[in-house]
Amino acid sequence: MNPFILKDYSGPEFFCDRTIETARLISAAENQRNLTLTSIRKMGKTGLIHHAFNRLNQSADIDTVYLDIYFTGSLQEFINKLGTSVLKVEESLPDRIKRIINSFIKAIRPTITYDSLTGSPVFSFQL
Repeated sequence: MNPFILKDYSGPEFFCDRTIETARLISAAENQRNLTLTSIRKMGKTGLIHHAFNRLNQSADIDTVYLDIYFTGSLQEFINKLGTSVLKVEESLPDRIKRIINSFIKAIRPTITYDSLTGSPVFSFQL
């Protein structure tokens, strides 16, 4: 593994060059135009997108959502990834915690059984 390759976007202070490409991405987003970004693997497309999104989030009234669909194999997987990505952006941390706790509580199934020897009730929870 090359130690000089950054896996994630580390912020604008570590992003260099690509000013023309960044400006094109920002212009397309601000003017609601579609844009296709193509290149061979490992050329910095994801970093460029994150850099443009960072600038858009700071300067415009645009909400950005990044979604990597490389490993999606079906429409259901795509919809799940899209929904998860949108919720990560739109939900505040307290709302996300509430949603997770709520779904956990809904998944718990309490059961009451009776001990066959003593006849006393036994409570158990299943997920």
